[in-house]
Amino acid sequence: MIKKIFIIAAVLLMVLSFSACEIKNGNKTQNKPEYSFTQKETVVFNYFKDKIPDFNFDNEPVERYRDGISYTFSVTCSQNEFKKYVKKLKNNGFEQNTVEAETYFSADTDDGFFVEATYVGDMLTVFVKKT
Repeated sequence: MIKKIFIIAAVLLMVLSFSACEIKNGNKTQNKPEYSFTQKETVVFNYFKDKIPDFNFDNEPVERYRDGISYTFSVTCSQNEFKKYVKKLKNNGFEQNTVEAETYFSADTDDGFFVEATYVGDMLTVFVKKT
């Protein structure tokens, strides 16, 4: 007798579970569970990008941010363009603790920014961070 009651209860539970997830076509509703998603936003600290001067390169630079730690871009250019960009960096305030060579430049600003510009082959890479 207990087995019969258990089987009837299981069948009733199964019937109720089917009716709880009603799916109907046409103009009728479709009950589905609701999901909520949260998206993690990465905050980009534009003061790195705003600190370095703009320069019109022939192609688009490849840019990278490291979650508020640094900003880097790489772009193809000529050595003459590299030298012009170094002049722009100096005019933008990068004049403290300067290290300069034919294909390398690094310096700090009064307000605590560090830049490193490296020219290898036909590729300029610029790295900026807050010190």
